[in-house]
Amino acid sequence: MAKRLSRRDLAAFVLLMWVAGCGEVRVGSGGADGGGGVDLGRDLGRDLGVDLGRDLGVDLGQRDASAPDSAVSLCGDGLTEANELCDDGENAGVPGGCALNCLEHAPRAAAFPSYQISFMDDAIGGWRTTAHGQSVCEPSPSPECVGMCIENRDHCAKVRYLGGGEWQLDLHIKPGVFRVPVLQFPSQSEPAPLGDSDDDVYYYPFLSGVAERYDHRADPNNSFGLTYPGGTFAPLTLLADPDDARLIFASNWPPVAVSPVYGGGQLTLWYQDAVSTDIGDGTGKTFLNGWLPGLQSTPLPGETRTYRFVEVRVSPPDVPAGTLAWHVAIDHYKRWLVAHRGPLPPVPEWQQASHGFIGVQLESMVTWDPTYLFDLVADWGADMPSILIWGQMSDYRGDCCTPTTDLHPRYDMLEETIAGLRALGQRVGLYIAPNWQEIPNPGWRLHEEVSAAFLTDWLDANIAYGADVHYIDTLARLPWASPALIRNLFQATADCAELAAYGPEVRAACGRLPPGTVIEGAVDIYPAAGLMDGSLTGFDQTGLEVMEANSYELMNDTQPLSRVRPFVTFPRLGFYLMDEHVLHLGGYNNDSRLAGTSDTNFDDVVNELDDSTDWYWSERDAFLLGARITGARLEVWLPGGGLVRNPMLDELIAERDRFGFFARRPRYRDVIGIGGLGALPAGVDVRRFTDAAGGTLLAVVNWTETADLSVTVDGQVVPLCARRFTLVDVAAPACP
Repeated sequence: MAKRLSRRDLAAFVLLMWVAGCGEVRVGSGGADGGGGVDLGRDLGRDLGVDLGRDLGVDLGQRDASAPDSAVSLCGDGLTEANELCDDGENAGVPGGCALNCLEHAPRAAAFPSYQISFMDDAIGGWRTTAHGQSVCEPSPSPECVGMCIENRDHCAKVRYLGGGEWQLDLHIKPGVFRVPVLQFPSQSEPAPLGDSDDDVYYYPFLSGVAERYDHRADPNNSFGLTYPGGTFAPLTLLADPDDARLIFASNWPPVAVSPVYGGGQLTLWYQDAVSTDIGDGTGKTFLNGWLPGLQSTPLPGETRTYRFVEVRVSPPDVPAGTLAWHVAIDHYKRWLVAHRGPLPPVPEWQQASHGFIGVQLESMVTWDPTYLFDLVADWGADMPSILIWGQMSDYRGDCCTPTTDLHPRYDMLEETIAGLRALGQRVGLYIAPNWQEIPNPGWRLHEEVSAAFLTDWLDANIAYGADVHYIDTLARLPWASPALIRNLFQATADCAELAAYGPEVRAACGRLPPGTVIEGAVDIYPAAGLMDGSLTGFDQTGLEVMEANSYELMNDTQPLSRVRPFVTFPRLGFYLMDEHVLHLGGYNNDSRLAGTSDTNFDDVVNELDDSTDWYWSERDAFLLGARITGARLEVWLPGGGLVRNPMLDELIAERDRFGFFARRPRYRDVIGIGGLGALPAGVDVRRFTDAAGGTLLAVVNWTETADLSVTVDGQVVPLCARRFTLVDVAAPACP
């Protein structure tokens, strides 16, 4: 959304973060039921100036810190046969050399995952947590010894090893149990740094990626997590140093909602009961998880569900020269993803060839003047063949994103303007969003009839106004519904039979988003172009302590962090993982503070750099990452006054045209195989791409136009041109 969030919106975002695992976590341990549960992450709310009770009108209730320790194990001999969910106690002495008691493998216990369940217990009026783990059979070639069963009064479960680092939990919740608000699988009770933790960094799929130093979140009671899909672009969490890495990702397919969580040296996956439930105290209060009713991923009483995850461990022998451990770990996930999802459907050729889109916010125009749109198209339309319009529902200085299908009366010639632009060959889109302002109903409920109808009605209204492309706000930045439901909105991946159990309005939304649609954010399984703005500044509302521009001088190092800056935006992660997607960067969602000549608005963040060598951070990052341009800063103010055409966009586009960059279908490969980056002066950076023919390309930013610089690529010396923007074919390096 190209806007600043209101206090209520921000409070809802904090609530989402907390539900997903942000904040303080107190859990029992061992195999018995323990007291505790989840306490509100009040530090996060305080840092952001948010009070959830005040700003959302939510009574958070109380958490009972005590709970009866009365679980009785009903396990038999500790073994399960392949056709057995719960141990029936009758397989002792089976052939195949399987140990009679899995607990005999305790010395190997740390190699096996545990799980943890939080129950809402009406008997105590609070949450009760039980943890089980480190009691799984050693993987064995014998099919009889496939896992370990655990059973108590609430549930029975079976954990088994599937090979290739993949584990499965079959979880049955017994009838009569109140509900399961949270399941963690895997659950981790002890920190697991990668040897010496001094250079350990968490990498997390928020925005286009963030990175946080290990010791900045060393307390396991201060974990961080958001919900996939929407809060994160992939269901994974990663800890890495230059040579070692540990990656956990959810391997459920079809995918389900899950929250990857990290902190205190621990990597976990959280699944949640997203059904609004009366807590049973007679007040009508409901669980907080009722805010996400379309994302239920824990079993209801009487149900059995299956959960899978893969653990990837990377050690120095696995890391080729010129590669970082996080690259190797993410490559494991990418291979799994493509094997299950398949390649992304191709985008329309006009979008593939474009340098981005023209962005217009009508509510920012002092006077509505249709000729301004025609002037923009005359100036930029050849490079940006679509124009996306915000604010068509608002007066001057109104909300860019008011949830209504009606045009504001001041735009009396807008439909005629759209028709005229289309007659010139320009594609035109008008703002659309799910009804995110009406939380909790119908907000975040695209599985419900009223919300699905709201979205499709707005789509139909904009088509009636003349729009032939679409921008869908927040669709990949908030958890609107299950990943399968959202994926079925797109024409390219719709399988409407998967929505047979939903109501007619949800079914009618199937396949309504055509190729060429742009959505805010990106998710690894969504076949749409993404507006990634906010990825550099961290939206300025998320509590991030530093922006990409801060860490720019650190980008030549093998790690992005310093002791001064413990938490940075790190879009290299998202662009590396989602290298098949068409992604845009520019000046929305506060990234305008790093675009053009506007660095003076951000002196506190960019270390008070105040001369022209420090302008155009967004443009530089877009070039290095291979991003197309969100046309929010097509014009810039010069220091002495005067609004001019953005000269750096002209240079950037001219270089990409000269090279035929997008025609070569480039895939972002980050800094793999590039040597000598650490010797380059400030303001010079290089990134690698692979084209459709397998060729190696470089994107070079030499902001100070310094001569006589070079890097090596897989051992080959490649000179760097003394130009601000250069693209290089490593097979035939030459300066234009």
